[in-house]
Amino acid sequence: MKQGTYESYETNIEAHIKPELGDIPLANLQPNTLQSFFNDKLEHGRKDGSALSTRMVRYFYTIINQALKQAVKEGLLTRNVAEATNPPTIRNKKVNPLTEKQLVTFLEHVKHDRLFPAYLLAATTGVRRGELLGLCWDSVDLENGAITIQRQLSTLKSGLVLDVDSTQI
Repeated sequence: MKQGTYESYETNIEAHIKPELGDIPLANLQPNTLQSFFNDKLEHGRKDGSALSTRMVRYFYTIINQALKQAVKEGLLTRNVAEATNPPTIRNKKVNPLTEKQLVTFLEHVKHDRLFPAYLLAATTGVRRGELLGLCWDSVDLENGAITIQRQLSTLKSGLVLDVDSTQI
């Protein structure tokens, strides 16, 4: 597991899962308790009382399900009660990308900005932010017009980390 994934699990466990379910012994955890937890998070899981996304609540399900599977493997439980719940189906938010005209206007506006090459690359390739920030000249082949995504810059609790990958665009 990558460090970023571990830290994300840890953050969500501490902020959401432990406060709601942490006092329940594993042997007493019931599917209806988990289902209520998921439903509650969907309705008002944020600190301000507003709803969490289906993606985030599904992420909680994944964390809990993995932990309970491990507890079954280790003989701490006879069954994984998370499997008897109905986690939410992920509903992606509608993305409204820039129109061609809006993109041209944006690029025209930032053409003298020192980050213009980054804006142009992001807008025309679909490269992710961390991949863009991890890009170095050794990954750019100007002769063949190719870029190889080899690194990704991630922000972790310990600071910035450069992960190594390899994808050509």
